[in-house]
Amino acid sequence: MPNVLLYTRPTVNGRRKYVPADPKLKNNQGTFFLRYKLDGKDVWETTHTKTYTFALAAAKNKESTLLLHPEKALPDAPRPKARLTLDDQRDKFLELKELTKKPDGNHPSEHHQSLRNTRRLAASGWCRRLHERASPISLQ
Repeated sequence: MPNVLLYTRPTVNGRRKYVPADPKLKNNQGTFFLRYKLDGKDVWETTHTKTYTFALAAAKNKESTLLLHPEKALPDAPRPKARLTLDDQRDKFLELKELTKKPDGNHPSEHHQSLRNTRRLAASGWCRRLHERASPISLQ
């Protein structure tokens, strides 16, 4: 008969160790893990629950799965993402570049650079001096 044990991994003295989950603790919260043997190998699996009650239910569910359907007992392995080809990467880059372009045709970093330059020049008094030199326009 498969035995599914319930563990938690608290931080004690700056180290994290697996310890058996204790239902008597008041604040027994955190990430819970299941430990069981499958084909003679130890398997650790997270329960994706935050409370002891739900973790215990997950442990009982896994135990019944191991008894009734041992072929379905393996945890789902993450699938590797398909790699993009060079053409796909180029198309994605061009699309992103087109989406982030400002209405005036500048890229956002160029736009921010020009804003920084304008602010720096305004702080130096350049605009005021230019305005003082400009002659008033007559409307006649």
